[in-house]
Parts: sequence; structure tokens; C-alpha cells
Amino acid sequence: MMQHIVNKDLAKQVREIFAEVTRYPIDILEDNAHFEEDLGIDSVKLAEVFAVIQEKLNLPEKNSLYEEQFSDIQQVVIAISKYYSPTKKASQVATPKEAEQVKPQPQINANKILQGKIVLVTGSGRGIGKVIAKHLANLGAFTIVNTFHSRNLGEELVDEINNEGGQAYHLWGSMANCNQIKKMFEEIETNIGGLDFLVSNASNGTLGTVESIQEKHWQKAYRTNVIGFHQAAIEASRLMKKRGGGRIVALSSPGARGYIEHLACIGTVKAAVESLVQYMASEFAQDNIAVNCVSPGAVEGNLIHKFPNSEQLVPHWKSLTPGYELCSPQHIAEFIGFLLGPNSTGMNGSIVDMDGGSSVYSYTLKERFQ
Repeated sequence: MMQHIVNKDLAKQVREIFAEVTRYPIDILEDNAHFEEDLGIDSVKLAEVFAVIQEKLNLPEKNSLYEEQFSDIQQVVIAISKYYSPTKKASQVATPKEAEQVKPQPQINANKILQGKIVLVTGSGRGIGKVIAKHLANLGAFTIVNTFHSRNLGEELVDEINNEGGQAYHLWGSMANCNQIKKMFEEIETNIGGLDFLVSNASNGTLGTVESIQEKHWQKAYRTNVIGFHQAAIEASRLMKKRGGGRIVALSSPGARGYIEHLACIGTVKAAVESLVQYMASEFAQDNIAVNCVSPGAVEGNLIHKFPNSEQLVPHWKSLTPGYELCSPQHIAEFIGFLLGPNSTGMNGSIVDMDGGSSVYSYTLKERFQ
């Protein structure tokens, strides 16, 4: 097999450009880190990077960067080496700024039940996670917003919280990557100073029948929902112990304990999450760390409309509730606020359904539409 000799100077410049455009820490931009799985860099962002590479490295206008499919930086460097001449003076590349240290200095307010507490909400750039993060910030918590694919949305949410008088900090990283999880908690300890609460909201899972699930779907879902949650909880508990204890809340699904159309993959891995919650609750209790689980049913929002046959399923799910009304993201956020607050000290190892009351019914979709 032919071995490619990589120009170290060129590789360094390419990594710096990736760091500049993506604003990722340069130390995670390893040569063989997979763009999509490890770094969350999609084809649109790659095209943006390539445009800067072409300008900074004085590449010819006609090149194959936009035509080839690359999975990592090393492949990009090898492709660029065909056009790159070290005698050409490349434009100066800016390196990403070091993260500013944002030590929380909360002001005392009796109406803020989470005043003085620090909370991390994983996967909180959009959807339910965003609503949870904003609600906890409104309760006075210094809120760490975590995103991976939606970095811009996370930074916008942080700005929104801070502009409204709250305190927030953006933390980039994938909950499916154990190395990134470790670095995220190191950043929390260094820049924030500690952690009191973890809300494990980040999730991944395909919608479909049992027959449609592939091996890659299981791997992605399990890495995020189970392994990522476990590793984050271990790191979080280490920081919580230094502050005298804390709380961990995971999100699950009723599909973990019963059949829901198209939820075979997610429901199965969430069953593992619920089991893990109970083990953590038992073993973390000695360090004054409570671990609970919230299991929302169908929730109003964009996600439920991604289900196949959603035009039938959504009215069906509503019909299963006594009030013909689904839970909203705000309902979930408010209950998590309660679990993190001072009045839930008796709860540990609990798995609480929030399904608008639909669990009191037992007839199936087929029976309902006959």
C-alpha cells in the first residue's frame, strides 16, 4: 500500500484553519477524527472551511476539494498537497481565542430557588433541552448550555439568557465521544469552578420498526444515551462531591417499558438508561448525590411530526390523555426544576412518567382507528 508523506507544516496550517472556521479547540482536531461522528462537521461547514483553505493557502481556483468526499483532516491534507507549494506565502491564520473564564457570581434572590447552583444541560441548543436550560436559568442557576451539531444555536441561547439577566456559558462537545466528555468536564472545573446538577438530555436514535434498525443505529444510540450518560455522570459526580453533593436527572421515554410505534431503537436504549439511573441512585447516595429520571410521553413540538404517520399518531396520542392535551417542553422543564430544587429531597432512583395521563389507557392504535 502506498504511504503518503504528510507535510507537517501544511497539516498544521489546515488544522488552524479548521479551528478558525469551526471555532473548535485545536487540540481535538486530530488528523484522523471523523468529521461527522467525532466533530459534528457536516458538508455545509466543510464547504465553508474549504473556501477559507483555498484563500489562505493560495490554492488554484480549480481544485478537487469540493468534488471529493473526506472523512478526516488527514485526507484533506493529502488532497491539498497536490496543489500546495511551500514556497508560496500563505495568508496569516488566526488561532481560536482561549475560552474566557466565567466564574459564576450569583446575586442573592429569595425568589430564585436554584440561586448559587451550577447546572449542565446536555444537548440544550434546541428543542426540549433549550427550554430546560432557559427555565433553570430563570430559577437562578448558572446554566451551562451544551451543544455539538448546533453550536450557533447554543451560543445564541447563552446570549439570550445573559441578556435577560441570567448567567450562562456555552460548552461544545459530543456526548457520544468519551474523550470530549472528559475535556468538557475539565473545562467546567477550570472555567466555571464546579458543578451541582447534571441534566442528561442529549439523545440519539432512529425512528422505525424493529426490522429497519441497523447495527450503526444501535451503536450511535447506545453511545449517546447510555455510554455518554454514564461517563458524564461519573465526571459530574466527581465535581459534585467537592461541593457536598448534587443531583442528576436523565430523560427517558415510556417506550422503555411499553410499545410505542416506531420507537424500538430509542425505547430499547432508554430502558438501559432507566436501569442505569437506579444503579447510580444506589451507589451515588453515599456522596449525597440523588439520581432520578423523567420519562416524557409525546411532547408538543417539531419532533413528534417527524414520526411516520404523524398525522394519525398525534391525534391518537392526544386522545389517550384525559384532557386531550399533550405535555409541553415547559411542563418537563418545570418538573426538572422541581427535582433540582429544595423540595424534592425525598426522591432518589425515581422514574416519573410525564405523559398527560395517557398511561391510564391500554388500547392500541389499531383498535383506536378501527
